[in-house]
Amino acid sequence: MLNNECLFCKIIKGEIPAFKVYEDEYTLAFLDKFPSGEAHALVIPKVHAEKIFDMTEDMSGKVFKTVNRVAKMMKDNLGIEDLNVLQNNGSVSGQIVNHVHVHLIPRKLNDNIEIDWESNEMEDEKLEKILERFKG
Repeated sequence: MLNNECLFCKIIKGEIPAFKVYEDEYTLAFLDKFPSGEAHALVIPKVHAEKIFDMTEDMSGKVFKTVNRVAKMMKDNLGIEDLNVLQNNGSVSGQIVNHVHVHLIPRKLNDNIEIDWESNEMEDEKLEKILERFKG
């Protein structure tokens, strides 16, 4: 089911034009109108789901099958070497459009695209406690 207020649902319905790079029964991939870099593409499911938590495993699998296919198209047809594959859930994580979407951002040396976060080593004891919580 699609959401009449959602930007990406409007693209799926053809109400807003998009530069489509791939489409099948379940997914759509198109060039980002506000890209981080050249050939930045988005992959979306053709059903409205705001976050990955709202998707079935089957639909997630279909989305990531398309992610893989489009990434290979980028490599084969655009000659890219590397890319970032990003998926944000909710505003705290940086999601702007409330419809699941996966970013494929081709990368090249010195492209001035910054995707960075601070990482710190965690003690084994704390990792063990987190692991216990994962298992319920």
